[in-house]
Amino acid sequence: MTRLFVRHTVKDYAAWRAAFDAHGPARAACGLRDARIFRSVDNPDEVLVILQADDLERARGFGNDPTVRAAMAAAGVVGDVAVDVTAEPSPSPDPVAPPL
Repeated sequence: MTRLFVRHTVKDYAAWRAAFDAHGPARAACGLRDARIFRSVDNPDEVLVILQADDLERARGFGNDPTVRAAMAAAGVVGDVAVDVTAEPSPSPDPVAPPL
């Protein structure tokens, strides 16, 4: 499973959240789903968004789309945007289980 972790700061959380929610169909069209949003306890304008990606290349394409960057700016994202892409490793065999 591939996940994207997107961290950035916003001017106004309520305005950003409304824009984020309105942009949901565009994320879904690129195979991004299960958005989870977290706010820093020290700075509630710092937001972490975790998304599940069905296809890594489509997700990267979405992230590199200039219209997405423009939408983020219009929603009040300020400063740098940090994006980390992760994948769960394949499960390792149980070292305690006897061979079949």
